[in-house]
Amino acid sequence: MCISRIGIIGGGQLGKMMIQEAKKLGLYVAILDPDKKCPAHSIVDKHIISEFDNSDAFEELAKSVDVITYEFEHISVDGLRKLENNSFKVIPSSKTLEKIQNKYIQKECLQKANIPVPSFLKVNSIDDIKKAVQKYNFPIILKTCTGGYDGKGNYVIRNKEDINKAYKELGNGQVTLMVEEFIKFEKEISILVCINENGDNSVFPVAENIHIDNILDETIVPANITDEVATKAKEIALKVAEIFGSKGMLCIEMFVTADNQIMINELAPRPHNSGHYTIEGCY
Repeated sequence: MCISRIGIIGGGQLGKMMIQEAKKLGLYVAILDPDKKCPAHSIVDKHIISEFDNSDAFEELAKSVDVITYEFEHISVDGLRKLENNSFKVIPSSKTLEKIQNKYIQKECLQKANIPVPSFLKVNSIDDIKKAVQKYNFPIILKTCTGGYDGKGNYVIRNKEDINKAYKELGNGQVTLMVEEFIKFEKEISILVCINENGDNSVFPVAENIHIDNILDETIVPANITDEVATKAKEIALKVAEIFGSKGMLCIEMFVTADNQIMINELAPRPHNSGHYTIEGCY
């Protein structure tokens, strides 16, 4: 099947960057986004104005294109599944997104596959956080299982006084939470893996990421790591993509410790800000 029309759920900065590249290939692009003035609006062929949980709008988008993808993961998995059940093409699939969208489920999948991750626990109450402190000691990281990005949905608990503050700030029990041990890493690195429907893959050079206030400030490529660490990171990245049945784009964020061990931080089944360099820097 020749794909010449792409539907993107989300019309933000990442979506706009995708569209700019798609236009160089002469492709038709439609988006779904609730904001009439979203970044991608000015360059898109069609803009369906709708919330990200509207399955009817998802179907309207799907009927106008050959394939559906998304530029961020906080969208309706049920809506994507409904499209697939009606024979519309969705890449990455709803199954992949469902496993990655919830950080607790994401970590469970990785742990079961013997991929190194920070130790973690589900949180149902403040008492669970206190138990985590006893197990991991301070500091620990409290996270919302869904919806977080750029440091939002995360709280570093450094002392007893932080426990109530963190719990209150992250929903006060109204959203599902998890705790992770705090990893003293030397570097954060990330890798963008792209896989087509035939299973052919492109693994892009390892990026080294520097954050300020939990927001990516600088990406250095190639990362200042040994060849051994880079090779290991790429091997892990491909294994992770296989575990989640990933097609399309997948970004894998990793921690590198002082003894050159690698742990997975988080996954993003979409374009990622640490991959911007690929637009100008890779053929």
